[in-house]
Amino acid sequence: MGVRLRRLGGGLGTERPRVYGLFAWHWDCSVIRSEMRRIALITITVIALASPSRAKATTDDAPGPETQSYAYRLVLADAASLGALVVGGTTGNRWVGAAGVAGLFLGAPIVHWTEGRSGTGFASLALRTGLPLLGMGVSFGYLAIRGAGQAQGSPCGGRSSSGSDNCVTGPLLPMMAGAAVGLLGAMVLDYVFLGTKRVPHGSGRVALAPTVSPVNTGAAIGIVGQF
Repeated sequence: MGVRLRRLGGGLGTERPRVYGLFAWHWDCSVIRSEMRRIALITITVIALASPSRAKATTDDAPGPETQSYAYRLVLADAASLGALVVGGTTGNRWVGAAGVAGLFLGAPIVHWTEGRSGTGFASLALRTGLPLLGMGVSFGYLAIRGAGQAQGSPCGGRSSSGSDNCVTGPLLPMMAGAAVGLLGAMVLDYVFLGTKRVPHGSGRVALAPTVSPVNTGAAIGIVGQF
């Protein structure tokens, strides 16, 4: 690129006016393209070299893991199991009822295992089997202590004031009630304490970021997404 200044004027007299012509710019297209490409490559290289340090600073300043809850999946699993239990009881279908009972003990642990938390799944299984057994044991112990103070004629606590034997209805209903209370407590503990997990900050969110990288013929521009 050059600039040429031309002087225009006559040759008569001592006071010759001096008139200068306009600036004439001569553009060389190949040189301009080469210069623009060089500037673009330098700029992209600087950005690419600065990206690791900027990413490192962002990682150092990023907040720690956050808590994510999936307790609603546990609730849905238990609701489906209870529904199957009710349907099996009302229709007399033993297989549906048995599936409902099995779901109350195994449904939530399976949800934990699908979340990649094997230890939590076994802890949930231990809660859902241990607390109902504990409730049954407490009920049976209460009945045993109560029966020890009654008449010695019946091993199940003697006869009631109406004369009916407590061996049939006495132990069964309280033990079932104790098991139900224990299972209910296990479900609540499962929802509150086991239904959450720690995940990296921003996990599960949609994020888009542009990227620029130098190549032999120029620059490559793209978009990186996190889903």
